[in-house]
Amino acid sequence: MMVLVIGDALVDQCVWVKKMPARGSDETILSSAEHSGGSALNTSFRLSGLGVLTGFCGCIGDDESGRNLLKKMHDSGIDTSLVRTEPGSTGHTITIIDGQGERTMLSDRGLSARSLILTDEIREKIRQIRLLCLSGYWLIDPAQTEFVIQCAAYARSQGVTVMLDPCPTIRTVEPATVRRILDVIDIFAPNRDELAAVTGTDDIEKSFSTLETVIPALLLKMGAKGSMLQLSTNFPKPAVPGSSRRFRAPAPHVTPINTTGAGDVYNAAFIASYLSGKTPEEWLRDANACAAEWVAG
Repeated sequence: MMVLVIGDALVDQCVWVKKMPARGSDETILSSAEHSGGSALNTSFRLSGLGVLTGFCGCIGDDESGRNLLKKMHDSGIDTSLVRTEPGSTGHTITIIDGQGERTMLSDRGLSARSLILTDEIREKIRQIRLLCLSGYWLIDPAQTEFVIQCAAYARSQGVTVMLDPCPTIRTVEPATVRRILDVIDIFAPNRDELAAVTGTDDIEKSFSTLETVIPALLLKMGAKGSMLQLSTNFPKPAVPGSSRRFRAPAPHVTPINTTGAGDVYNAAFIASYLSGKTPEEWLRDANACAAEWVAG
């Protein structure tokens, strides 16, 4: 196994509308669909689809939704030995996608909100991987926060690269908790809003400067504007020596149909490219291309 992903496994109920309704009004549903969801699980499926040996760690319910998710993971070749199944409801999300492809989400994390303990079994899995990918949704709950920080610290002690997608909920996380998780990761992968929430400014240059001595690798996802990457001297990648370096790649131009999960697809493609030994420019180009393809449907 090369990658272990820790986070939520949910059922995603998507509805497409022409536009978001005003408060108290109504809007016609154009189409609807149900599929697996959760940022971490989306990344896991995409990683496996890209040929990366992937394991998932999280909680699901012993209900029909949970059993279906577990089967999909098995069928996709994902290692589920660290998936905990408990009596109760698997989490779900209602996603509303408007005519511009932008999405609004309502979530019930269900059993994904349950905390885990860093067991010997999890330590053994971590020793077998090259990269640990963490979801920022697990920074909402104090017990889950402690778990992911312990996992990240242990992974780094074993020479494993640790990546964090902060997710939109990073805005609600205490600054002290943000500082703690940033101290034990190698790759920080926010979008512009999430970066601004962490640094307190929407000025990209100021944000990059603020985090330059904190984060070995800062990966900024900018949607249609592409992505940027800043590597410091202590980034654990022998192929990128020397002083702090900055890279940028544009995104392919596409007409967006659905942006749901685009960041998760980006993360998976970046990880796959990074682990394959390519250059930083190729990491960005590969990730931009996969995300654009996903958004275009």
